[in-house]
Amino acid sequence: MGLQAQYDAIVLGTGPAGVTAGIYLARFQLKTAIIGNPCRGVAEDSGNPETIPVVYHNVPGFPEGISCSAFVERGLQQAKEEGCTVIWDDVIALSQTSHQHFIVQGEKSLYTGQAIFYALGLRHGWPTFSGSNHYVGHGVYLAVDANACEASGAQAAIIGHDDYSAVEAIRLHSFAERVFLLADGQPLELSDEVADVLSDLGIDVIPDAILALQGDGQRLTHIDFVGGRREAISVVFLPEHWLQPQSQLARQLGVTVDAQGYIQVNERFETNIGNVYAMGDVTSRGPEQVITACYHGMQAAWAFYEGRFHEQMYQLLRRGRRVVSRNLV
Repeated sequence: MGLQAQYDAIVLGTGPAGVTAGIYLARFQLKTAIIGNPCRGVAEDSGNPETIPVVYHNVPGFPEGISCSAFVERGLQQAKEEGCTVIWDDVIALSQTSHQHFIVQGEKSLYTGQAIFYALGLRHGWPTFSGSNHYVGHGVYLAVDANACEASGAQAAIIGHDDYSAVEAIRLHSFAERVFLLADGQPLELSDEVADVLSDLGIDVIPDAILALQGDGQRLTHIDFVGGRREAISVVFLPEHWLQPQSQLARQLGVTVDAQGYIQVNERFETNIGNVYAMGDVTSRGPEQVITACYHGMQAAWAFYEGRFHEQMYQLLRRGRRVVSRNLV
């Protein structure tokens, strides 16, 4: 008989994916813990997306929008009401025991569980030019697919110098009044075909290095460039290379990641390690939307619950066959 784990499931991360997984796991009557850190301001931010003070305008049921911190707080309260334990601790290591249980080593304590739900999201390596983090959520955004509508009727820009960034600029073109591609002093790496599309759409490419993002203290209003150029750009999107998946702890378990560090999962959000699930932006399954992360969390919780139920059903059927066999003797 193996040692009993403290929890059926341990969720790492308090973003939309982690909170949703915790709610559903608890509703499935599984003993569940969510481990994470309290939300902090950008000045203290370690890089977790849930610490960035943005307002979500794409969550059904909140037409006026809801701040990220409020969304997380409400979700955690719901998880607690469903019976989930919320633990504030810094996780420093993950390992697996010989009994196939998982050990989560925190700075404050040690926790054991039968399954791990990994939702630590992305780390944001902010650029060094002035104002880049001051206007996050107020003109500076991280994902075009989630926030393109913020550029409606505005002059907007993508920071980047390659085809990926150019395609994002093209995506933004149908929303904004005018679009720029800002190379920020980097050599352009555009294919001829993509460069032709930029030209046809009137998307300006600015090669100059960015000096500062400027605003009125509340919102971004313009961008200054090295050399003296200034453009009235009020919405800007940071490129993907400043987003780094926080998959280091998962790798300690042998979880498979791609070349960029995103955790590889199947349609049930299972990793290559049994009873280890990954959800949200740390996986390669986009788009980067709040509702997408919530879907990931729900699906992963359901997959674990369903697997346990099928195993219980199998054992019940086996027991039933043994009873029938004995009665026939």
